[in-house]
Amino acid sequence: MADTLNLQINGKDHVLNRDDLNTFMRPRGRNNNDHNNKVRELAIYCMANNIIPNEWLNDQRWLTLNDDLHAFFNSLVDEYQGYECFMKGGRGSNYDFDIKYKIDEETSIVKKIEFKYGCQRITGCPQFLSLSANFDTNYSEKFYDNCVPQISELYGIDIPPKDEYLRCVKGTNYSKMEWFQHIYENEDEHKVEKKKIVDESIHNYLSTYINNIDLEKLQRKFNQTQSDKIYMCYCNGNFVKDQIETDELTLVGMHRLKAGRNRLNHTVILNTNSNTQIHMLLRWRNHAGILNPAWQIKLVR
Repeated sequence: MADTLNLQINGKDHVLNRDDLNTFMRPRGRNNNDHNNKVRELAIYCMANNIIPNEWLNDQRWLTLNDDLHAFFNSLVDEYQGYECFMKGGRGSNYDFDIKYKIDEETSIVKKIEFKYGCQRITGCPQFLSLSANFDTNYSEKFYDNCVPQISELYGIDIPPKDEYLRCVKGTNYSKMEWFQHIYENEDEHKVEKKKIVDESIHNYLSTYINNIDLEKLQRKFNQTQSDKIYMCYCNGNFVKDQIETDELTLVGMHRLKAGRNRLNHTVILNTNSNTQIHMLLRWRNHAGILNPAWQIKLVR
């Protein structure tokens, strides 16, 4: 019995294992989230395109997951002859799959699908959109000017050149520059002090940013990334459909800043043309104060 499925998608080799089914069963460890999500998306692609080995479907868990997934896709279009799944993923895409339904010999329609694990509605997810903190801000520049000297002194390393720092700070590769690598490898030595510097930098920045946010630019980004998207949420063994309505993404103004337990502001709250609010959390994706400052944008109904 084959325990692995080898395939090529968009020019890249992929391997799905028979026991990857376990990633749908609430695996432990947040550090594995990215890996587990990629595995789940690969499994969905294989099930949707009916290339899961038949012997795997003898396992009731695989069979149930497979049947439930097809039931979800069946519910999106009333009448069709068949469908194909195409994986989108990657930085250039704002969703995970195109599901192309063949209506007749001349007609097809495509549904944009984003998969969210561990929630029954999009409001249960930490974010529906993530944007670089460079989007409509100069937070990275302010952080370099006000905080990098403090952090450099803490960790006993020279302040890096500003142009090189700004070129690399948006990425995820610590080895791109000695400064990032050094702080990352020695982070625990001054982690508490560093976190305090970072938290204060976000608080101070947002107090100014809230008066300068470009709502029209943000609105265009929402329209660009969320138009016609269907969220396929999976939680407790169920696939559930959710969509963000137009009014929920229609910005009408600023509401307030929100603070964390340390009483320092970290989130901008925006009002919409509905009872829904948009919460924009400013955070660092790859260790606080080291790499990749970003907006984590959440829908709150």
